[in-house]
Amino acid sequence: MIWKFINRLMRQQKAVAIDTLFSELYGMAFNPILHERRINSLIDRARTTLGDTSVIVRREGLLSLRSDISIRHRSAPAGESNIFHRRETLLAAMRNSGRPMTIAELEASFSCSRRTLQFDLKHLLRSRVIAHSGRARRRAYTIAPGQLASSDV
Repeated sequence: MIWKFINRLMRQQKAVAIDTLFSELYGMAFNPILHERRINSLIDRARTTLGDTSVIVRREGLLSLRSDISIRHRSAPAGESNIFHRRETLLAAMRNSGRPMTIAELEASFSCSRRTLQFDLKHLLRSRVIAHSGRARRRAYTIAPGQLASSDV
């Protein structure tokens, strides 16, 4: 969500209303009483991610990037783990297996930690790219119906 928020601010060269931005990001109408904490948290996390609290400007119900900065997206350097590549590889392993896989089986196939796999699986579950069956130690993961050809990692 943080990168979606930052990308939205980057695309728009002028300030955007907080309620409009919230509606675009979360797909619901902005209610200050209910959603103020959520948007403030998102702004704080984005500022932390960018490494400078002054990059995102909030003034009179509008959000924008500071006018004197330039933000560019860069790929992860060679050798650094790339989250998108890792998730694509994870999905490919699930597709190739043709059966539900446990986290222990996935862990044996990948060079990342179990916690990293859990993080990726949680994201893929929330995105409805994969599905799970079973509980606790018997939980197994498989590609969600309708996701066999492509995915939205």
